[in-house]
Amino acid sequence: MADKRNDFIQWMSRQQKGYGKFYTQNTINSYCSALKNSSAKLSQLPSGIQKDLFEYSDTNEFLKVKAIIEKQPDFDEVDIAAGHRAFSAGMELFQRFLQDSPKTKIRYWTFKHKPGTGGNARPILSWVKDKNFAAMQYEYNIQATGPVTANWNAALKIREGDIIFLRGDDCVHAYGRVIPPRKKADIILSINDFVEKKDAGKYLSTEYDKVITFKESDVFYEDFNLPDRYERDNPWGQWINGSTIMIEE
Repeated sequence: MADKRNDFIQWMSRQQKGYGKFYTQNTINSYCSALKNSSAKLSQLPSGIQKDLFEYSDTNEFLKVKAIIEKQPDFDEVDIAAGHRAFSAGMELFQRFLQDSPKTKIRYWTFKHKPGTGGNARPILSWVKDKNFAAMQYEYNIQATGPVTANWNAALKIREGDIIFLRGDDCVHAYGRVIPPRKKADIILSINDFVEKKDAGKYLSTEYDKVITFKESDVFYEDFNLPDRYERDNPWGQWINGSTIMIEE
């Protein structure tokens, strides 16, 4: 994947560090070497994972692989051996590179939101439009595992720049472009762990009151610390943020 490596090098040459300086060529070369070679040094890496990480082009596929790599028992040892933790740093930058790539196709998603009826009516539709959220109200330990798993796996595929439509039974209420979470994470967990266990554990909306982001996704998160969430009548908080959701009345 020489072209992907060259594209990454060119992209890296335009990136600035947090204090305004550009990455040196030596640093870029170190990251490229780690991305190409370090995975092969992990002793228990599952079969089917490309050892040359430049083989990956899809952001979400790479996020899944990255999460698996980071869970390997000797990951920290291999990361240190790469020099200045070039393996982990290189993966973080390669993730950003894939997300910035113009070759990444925009995907379109629909979220079905209805205001409810009778005594169970909730102002969810007006609430999510006002807050520029798309709400994915499926949570382990609250609903049947099948629908929760299906929706969490779907949410894993949504990425920054995709378009979300909020729809009812027969109309589209709003649409917007997906952006990263507006809130800083209190803890970073793994979607794959939730899905494998089919269990939220102690991170249940009725028990946990902080913000959770996930290693495998740059947009999907849980916010259990919203004081005005649906006027307090619904504790769930699985969200994807939208930028300037357009209201269609």
